[in-house]
Amino acid sequence: MFMNYSGVTKFYECFFGEAGKDYVDKNPNQAFNKANLLLEEMTSKLTDEEIFILKHRYNLLTDSLSLDDLSIKLNKTKEEVMKMTNVALRKLKHPTNFKVVLEILTDQTQEEKENEKSKVLLSTSIDDLSLKELGVRTVNVLKRNNINTVSDLIKCDREYLIEIKIGKQGLKEIEELLKKL
Repeated sequence: MFMNYSGVTKFYECFFGEAGKDYVDKNPNQAFNKANLLLEEMTSKLTDEEIFILKHRYNLLTDSLSLDDLSIKLNKTKEEVMKMTNVALRKLKHPTNFKVVLEILTDQTQEEKENEKSKVLLSTSIDDLSLKELGVRTVNVLKRNNINTVSDLIKCDREYLIEIKIGKQGLKEIEELLKKL
């Protein structure tokens, strides 16, 4: 049986842009299954009508309907159906739901997710750390010595930190911060 994945591609593009298209091109059956799984998982967030529309608008069923057919079947105007489609997609893109969307639609393993978090953490600017973690003096000494990210800080040994006159309190703050990481 021939499947038309153009709708699935459009569905993925709503969330991931060109990367979504590339993913569907490489894994069309898997993308189709994951899109359906997502809608099943989101039944508490979307109305039955919204799920029905998304499944038919994005070819997530074998018997997809055109916009005209959907509007007739739902006894709504085309504009209402398009609006309902947009509302449903906005619900899926909402920050409280998007984590679920990412987990289902992407292939990231738990290890890859942890690696991604680590990369973000390592690139975190010293300025972005709260003053509860590092005091103003500590941050200023680090920045004056071109230690601008957590990655830069991890590369510093205790002797170097003493050499740049970070101070006892600064050492204590840094050690506590690195323990948390």
